[in-house]
Amino acid sequence: MEVVPAVTTSVTTTIIAFVPLLLLEGRMEMMFEMAFVVIFSLFFSLIEAFFVLPAHLGSKVILRPKEKQGWGRHIRKRLDKLLI
Repeated sequence: MEVVPAVTTSVTTTIIAFVPLLLLEGRMEMMFEMAFVVIFSLFFSLIEAFFVLPAHLGSKVILRPKEKQGWGRHIRKRLDKLLI
């Protein structure tokens, strides 16, 4: 959680940099769509990074140890017995 302030500041700064593009009129009005997509994407990636991703990484399926397959499993067992 020590990266939360740095990531939040970075994303917020980028969002603030794109806000003026929402206010353009005339020939540059086409930049509105680009600014909207960038701001929307940054905002939801921030939510995903701090709430959704930790929930996925903390699930029992991810944290469950996986059994090695094939001949590598036998070598690993022998090495473990040798080292212990």
